[in-house]
Amino acid sequence: DLQRSFYMGIGAQGVAPMPSPMYLANVDCVACHVEKLKPKNGTTHAETFGGTEKGCLECHGKEYTGVLEEVHVLMRDTVAKIEDKRSAFEAGLAGKATPPEVTAALAEAKHNLAYVSSGHTVHNIYYAAQVLRYTDQRLTAAAQVTQVAVPDLGGLPVISGAFCATLCHG
Repeated sequence: DLQRSFYMGIGAQGVAPMPSPMYLANVDCVACHVEKLKPKNGTTHAETFGGTEKGCLECHGKEYTGVLEEVHVLMRDTVAKIEDKRSAFEAGLAGKATPPEVTAALAEAKHNLAYVSSGHTVHNIYYAAQVLRYTDQRLTAAAQVTQVAVPDLGGLPVISGAFCATLCHG
C-alpha cells in the first residue's frame, strides 16, 4: 500500500529510494500505532490502531514531546507552499508554448506532491524532505526555461535541509 511504500522510501518520481531508518531497523507498524481506535461504523470485530505521540515517546522518551505535531505542521506547510508555486507556475505559462520537459516537470511535481501528502510524511521524514526538495528544484529549473517567475522557497527548513535543527536539535 501507499504508506508502506512511503515507509520503504519508494514511489516518488525522480528521487532515489530512501528507506526510513525505522524501516531499516525493522520497526513494524505496531511500534508506533499503539492507540486503539474505535470502529467508524461500530460493526467490526477487528482492532485498528492509530499512530500517536505515545508511540514516539515510548521509544524516544519525553524529549520527543511535540515533535510529531511539529513534523505534521512543517511538512504540510511545505507541501502547500510548493503546491502554490506549482499553481503560480502553471498560471504563468498561460498562452506560452510549453516544452515537453516542462510539461513532464509539472506532471512529476503533481505526482510527488500528491504522493507526499497521501504517504503521511512522518512515516519517512527524510524521504519526504528529499522528494519535496527535488520537486521544488525541478519547478525552479522548469520556470527558468520558460522565464516564468516563481517564488524562491530555498529558505524553508525542509528545502534548505535545516529541518533537523528545527525539529529535534533546536
